[in-house]
Amino acid sequence: MHEFDLDPEAVRRLGHRVADLVADHRAHLLERPVFGKVGEAARLFDEPLPQEGQPLEAVLDVNRRPLRVPHYLVQVVSHPPTRWSVVPRPERAGELPPEWGPHYAVCPSCRERAALRGRPRRLACSRCHGEFAVAWDEEYLIGV
Repeated sequence: MHEFDLDPEAVRRLGHRVADLVADHRAHLLERPVFGKVGEAARLFDEPLPQEGQPLEAVLDVNRRPLRVPHYLVQVVSHPPTRWSVVPRPERAGELPPEWGPHYAVCPSCRERAALRGRPRRLACSRCHGEFAVAWDEEYLIGV
């Protein structure tokens, strides 16, 4: 017999024990919470649900002013970007020079805006002097 082999009687005892544990677990399922509450946000689960539906919006601080945007336009990331972000020009972008065209870039280091001439693979920032790749492969730019 190998070191980890069990005789048939030991297998039966363990099998019965497992069956008892499963039966006990299932017998008390309705008495247990669906999931445990963890961390600071746990108290939010104790608050009553709103009576009226609420729009799914995110509130951003843009130049010290609150800006409400649909939640699906916001992506929360744990690390800042390492490449220039390519941004579609807003319809009413009066502060952006018209010659910049339909897209501009945002520096990953200092957030400076820059014109995109053609489709450069890398750009140097005029403010922080960093040189970074341009993120042309982002999903929202498919077909651009």
